[in-house]
Amino acid sequence: MPILLDNPESLKKVFDGFVKGDYTGIAKDLVMLTKDNPEIKKYLNDNKEIFTGILDKTLKNVPGINKLDKKELYSILTPMLNQPDKLIQSLENIENKKYINVATSIDSLVWKEGQALNIIKQILLKRELVILIKNLIRNQN
Repeated sequence: MPILLDNPESLKKVFDGFVKGDYTGIAKDLVMLTKDNPEIKKYLNDNKEIFTGILDKTLKNVPGINKLDKKELYSILTPMLNQPDKLIQSLENIENKKYINVATSIDSLVWKEGQALNIIKQILLKRELVILIKNLIRNQN
């Protein structure tokens, strides 16, 4: 990410996370950087494949996520950069395997960012979201 060249400490932190395979940490670091630097947010929005690639690695262990249409899901999640604190909270819930909290925090983000219709479309077109929610509840117990 060329935009991080101006911030060597952040670049090192992201690179170290990549080397360690800590994609959740990378996602959280990048989201935190968007709070202080609108250029990073713009870069991530303009180059969605970077953030969606990191989200793919972050969400791969969330039950049921493998069955979802990732491209559509991530196009819904990427605008969540407008709510960095809530997005970080969701990532921390993923990290701590608190999947019910993940569903709740993503639901909150969806409504705040006007993505509810896209989620409903996913539910109607892809029944896998219902399976995902059931798996989240089952794995939480």
